[in-house]
Amino acid sequence: MLSPRENHNFSLTCKIFCLAVSCLLIFQPLFGQEPKKLPDRRRPFGESLKRFEKKPDLKTAKPKPTLGGDDDIIRIETNMVVTDALVVNSKGNAIVGLGKEDFIITEDGVVQEMELFSDGVTAKIPRSIVFIVEVGVIPSMADKSLQAAKTLVDRLDGNDRMAIVNTNTQLVQDFTSDKKLLKSTLEKLKSEAMGGRHNYSSLLASLFELFGAGDIRPIIVNQAYGDELSQLKPMWEVNRAACKRKIRGMCERNYAFSDVVDAAERSRATIYTVVPGPQFVGLSKEQQITRAHLYLNGYWDEIGNKYRNWDVIAQNANQLERKKQDYIREWTDVEIFSHVETQKALIKITGMSGGVTNFLEKPEDAEDIYGSIFRMIENRYTIGYYPKNETRDGKRRTVKIEVKGHPDYVVMGRKTYFAPEQ
Repeated sequence: MLSPRENHNFSLTCKIFCLAVSCLLIFQPLFGQEPKKLPDRRRPFGESLKRFEKKPDLKTAKPKPTLGGDDDIIRIETNMVVTDALVVNSKGNAIVGLGKEDFIITEDGVVQEMELFSDGVTAKIPRSIVFIVEVGVIPSMADKSLQAAKTLVDRLDGNDRMAIVNTNTQLVQDFTSDKKLLKSTLEKLKSEAMGGRHNYSSLLASLFELFGAGDIRPIIVNQAYGDELSQLKPMWEVNRAACKRKIRGMCERNYAFSDVVDAAERSRATIYTVVPGPQFVGLSKEQQITRAHLYLNGYWDEIGNKYRNWDVIAQNANQLERKKQDYIREWTDVEIFSHVETQKALIKITGMSGGVTNFLEKPEDAEDIYGSIFRMIENRYTIGYYPKNETRDGKRRTVKIEVKGHPDYVVMGRKTYFAPEQ
């Protein structure tokens, strides 16, 4: 027979035990009580792209990642749906300090019960970050951008890890928390300023292969011009001549832009894009012409003249200047069309993932841009719920997150996910 005091202590112990078990059941998928399921690295990075040689349409084939685990949609191994959300006001400033009770979340119009909530400031859920590097063709931009990218490395927490991929579709550094190793890898990439520009191939391979079931907060920082868009099915007519001349990398890929969109939608990763160069999309024609002239002028002065050896061809400075002006006039319309289309495509993929697109127009802005990206990552809320619709039909579900009493706030995050299948 227990005394009243002993009975009270026993009751309190039971309550604490039950609370601990409840927390374990909720947070076990997040904090990995089981051994982390790591992606298989036995196959070469980019091997997953071979699937398009036989089944180029993801929407009908619905292939699953062969190297990065079997959870290629916005879910973890339980039925909980987990997503990150960034809340901003009308001025674009992040709203921090909100609590679980401040949010309303619906799926296909049905209000859901939130089971998991944390903010990026006080709750340190480990992040898995893939940095895709397209250093492009202008060395000054590449140097500043890669140097500033070290800002991302400096701000990694102890449980975070990062991998680095270049646009030759190579995994140049697998996931690691070693900041010194990551910085030395970025330094070595400065010598690849004239390397491959297969950004979409690298993005697809990263989405398919690099994230496993244990990656609860998968993030991609995609430094991209997006030029490879012109090689995706159907290939732009302007590039067919280059393909016929068998210029390396200039022929049509086995996949379409729609395949990239589908892969990004099915992925759980939030994508942040940094476009090195001037913004063209959303500007007037006059502004686009001015920016195209500045871009082509800078390209000629830093790269084009030496690359084409036109200074040898020209007999004097006046002749060289005429060649430069002819070059600018010839390529202005092409440059505008190319920039607008590639930027629209990058913005679409970034937006559907819940991320943000930045334009790195001046090399000296690189550090501020990468710093702002990490602040956005840190200010995101992690929200999870068990869907009331338990049907495992593999269909797309629409998710809406709102802040109570603040219709003026914009919540940036994934708006769709795919239900699990039987």
